Amino acid sequence: MSNRQPVRNTGARIIVGLNFVACLAFGVASWLAPARVARVVEIALGSATALADFRAMYGGLCLAIAAFLLRGLRSPNWLGPSLYLTASMCAGLASGRIYSSIVDGVPSGVLLGALATEVISLVWSVIAYRQLRAHDQPADDTGQLAQLAPASR
Repeated sequence: MSNRQPVRNTGARIIVGLNFVACLAFGVASWLAPARVARVVEIALGSATALADFRAMYGGLCLAIAAFLLRGLRSPNWLGPSLYLTASMCAGLASGRIYSSIVDGVPSGVLLGALATEVISLVWSVIAYRQLRAHDQPADDTGQLAQLAPASR
């Protein structure tokens, strides 16, 4: 019998939930009104090819991530992987914006706001992921990536 207290995942669920809403909203908007979304970030979509690619990368990919995060909200076994995905996604987005700011100049306020949100979400996701893992995993943390796969139910 274990002396461990039950883990409250409220913070982790809030982080995943907020990122789910953001991905869902951005994905739907990019899918349904790609030209309007593209104008906000100063991207010109001048052909059917450009629209199709924008819908796929900004719409479809965000909707796929939202579906994964929804699974994390509904299943405790998927919460850790959802936090890991959130942290990875935010790290990728933030690093791209930071690199671009260095080599191309500072972007608009909209993208600086996005960067701030991504950095905050990254930090919160990493903290929540570590707390979740501390309660769910033994001290030996070898094979981390293999352990991310949710157990089938």
